[in-house]
Amino acid sequence: MPARAALLVVALVATGCASVPEGSDDDGLLASTAVVAALPLETGDRVEVGRFSAATPGGALPDGWAPYLVLPHKLKTRYRLVENAGVVVLEADAERSASGVVRKIRIDPNRHPIIEWRWRVPALIAGADPRVAT
Repeated sequence: MPARAALLVVALVATGCASVPEGSDDDGLLASTAVVAALPLETGDRVEVGRFSAATPGGALPDGWAPYLVLPHKLKTRYRLVENAGVVVLEADAERSASGVVRKIRIDPNRHPIIEWRWRVPALIAGADPRVAT
C-alpha cells in the first residue's frame, strides 16, 4: 500500500520580509511588491486569513483561497473541508504529491508582526526526507 499522509493544515504562503526599515512606505514592504500592489492593504487590528472552522464540511474553500503548485511535475494534493473533533478543518491528502493552497494578502509587518496557525500531522510518511524533492 502506498504511503499516505493526511494533514490538517491552514497554509499561508508568505512572500515578503518579516520587517522593513524605518521610514519605508508600504510600496517597499515586499520583495514581490508588483504581485501584491493590486491587493488592498489589510487594516484591522487582527487579520483573519482563513477561518476554516466557519465553513461547511464538504463545501468549497472560503473566498480567496486557491491551489498553489509547488512542483508542477508532481501530483496535486487533494484538499477538502472535513469535521475533526467537532471542528471543520482543511484536510490535505498527499500521496506522492506537492502542492498547497494559498490566499494572497497584503499586510504591513510593522502593524501585524505575528502570523499564527494550527496544523496536525497524524502520521509521517515512512522513509520520506523533507529536505529532498523527488
